Formats: sequence, structure tokens, C-alpha cells
Amino acid sequence: MTFRLHHAGWLDYSVNGARIYNMETETPVFVTNTQVNAAGAYNGAGVGNKAILGCTGYSGTALGAITSIYWEWEHLSFEADAPRPYVNFIVQMTPGVYRIFALDPAAPAPLNIGTLTNLGSNRFSFMHTTATNSVQVVNAFTTAPFVSPPVPVAHGAAPWPSASFNYSDILSSFPAAALIDVSSLDGGMPKTTVTPSMLLALGDSSNVTHRIYRILDFKINGVSA
Repeated sequence: MTFRLHHAGWLDYSVNGARIYNMETETPVFVTNTQVNAAGAYNGAGVGNKAILGCTGYSGTALGAITSIYWEWEHLSFEADAPRPYVNFIVQMTPGVYRIFALDPAAPAPLNIGTLTNLGSNRFSFMHTTATNSVQVVNAFTTAPFVSPPVPVAHGAAPWPSASFNYSDILSSFPAAALIDVSSLDGGMPKTTVTPSMLLALGDSSNVTHRIYRILDFKINGVSA
């Protein structure tokens, strides 16, 4: 993997036919393409194209210390405005046990993930507040070593991606949960690669659509990432 010139604290972890351009600026451009690739670039068997911006400096941050996550983007490609940029962050629930927390503007409204705002002129924003919003969790709490859900489903009644969880419930069961830079071995992450805990992404391991988005703002707890 070759890292290009980048904004302080940002690195490009894109997989297959996806890239992040203008990394040296505060408005990077995410691009995904239509090519179908041989399996092997992800921990899982995915063949798609996924742009991933890694933001360093958050490893060790207690989950309870995250109060808000906000990002703003501009849709540059001619295709319909979907999928949209989303946030993943990697959380160590207990020592050596990781889960990917997901904030997707496309999540159904009943999951209460956050507030999507159309700013006009192909610009959008998404605001997530941990005190009032819930969060999706990849593999939820239904796989080993969490065979029985230790926290109640806040919204929805099915596993990923059709359920979300309240932060207060998660922290009640996992008070030491914290963000961590790690190779999580999640199927949608670049193969055996240590990534920053805070990630802004476009596409997924099955994505074969062309999209171009410019990120205009990305803030954690009101501070630029």
C-alpha cells in the first residue's frame, strides 16, 4: 500500500478500485469505480471498491468520551446521490475483542442514527449525537464471545444492519470500551491491516458503483478530525 501526500493525521486505506484525492487539503475527494476485482484485498471474500479515510489520534479514547460526530459532503458525480459517505469506528469492547460501530446516513429513520440535512447545491450533512442517537454495530452482540446480547436492542428487531443500540446501554455492559487502532479482521476492512480507529468511508466490499464525493467537513466532538 502506497501512501500519498496527506493532510496531517489522515491516511488513505482505500481498497481495489477506489481512491482518495486531494489528501493534502481539508477537502479530500472520494472516488469509487465499477471494476470487479479478484478476492483477497479484504479480510473477507469481497471483490468491491471501498474508499477509506483513516483519521489518526483517536486510539485510546473512551467510548463514553465521544459526544458527537459530524460530516459534510458534496456530491460531484452524475449518478444518483447514493450510497453516501459514512463513518466506522473500531471499539475494543473487552481486551482483544473488537466491534465496528457504524454511522450510515442511509440507515432507516427508526434506527435513530442521526440527522441528515440537505444543504442545497448537492451538499449534505449528517449529525450524530451520542446522547440522543443510537449506533449500529457490525455483528451486533450475537457472535462469540457475545453469544447472548448483553445490551438491549434500542431500535429494530433483527441483527446487523437492521438494529441499533443506545450508548448508555452499551457502556453499562462495557464501561471500559474504547476506540483502538488495530487490525480488527472485520470482513470489510483491508486485509490484515492495522487501521486508525476512526474511519470515513464510501462504498463497501461488494460495491461496484461509480461515485465521487468531496468531503467538506469532518468533526469529532465539534473539533475537526
